[in-house]
Amino acid sequence: MFSARSATALILAALLMEGCSGGGDTPGGRGAAAPAVRGGQRTSFSAVINGKQIKGDRVSALGTSNQASITPPGSEIIEMIFALTPTSNDESAVPELSLRFNFPVKQASYELQGTDIASCNNCSVVLSQEVAPYAQYSPQKLLVSITSLSADRVAGTFSGTLQYSFQTPDNVRKLAPPVMRIENGQFDIPIAHP
Repeated sequence: MFSARSATALILAALLMEGCSGGGDTPGGRGAAAPAVRGGQRTSFSAVINGKQIKGDRVSALGTSNQASITPPGSEIIEMIFALTPTSNDESAVPELSLRFNFPVKQASYELQGTDIASCNNCSVVLSQEVAPYAQYSPQKLLVSITSLSADRVAGTFSGTLQYSFQTPDNVRKLAPPVMRIENGQFDIPIAHP
């Protein structure tokens, strides 16, 4: 005989099985091991860099790009860290570039100029070319605004120019553009929770 207790047990088992499945809602899909993300996987990133439109519309396969993380309580510096990278239909493709952001966990606007960090301790943006010539860039004059921040999501805008960072070797400087101009940068990404 099928009782109400049996029905409840079956429903709970079904819910547990659904929660443990490696479906597309996990960061990177295919059951990839990554931090849990509340509020769904909706992610949006776009910018025009040196005249080329780029965009990212999902969290990367390993959960390392297009979502933010916040340093745990007790850390020496409490900050928000995230990388934005373009995504393509070919999940195995290496993105041409990535942008790494470190900012305080608060809604505000920051103007970054050269190595002057007086306006924002521990603020940084680094643009790295992930394919040859492998140059790295730091802000020349860059405006970053964190326009929305909740427990689950962060959104903002960024625009300005970046120039070679001191880590870019001389032989690469001969091949890569000396300045990267960013226009209409925007992001709306989830925050990962361990």
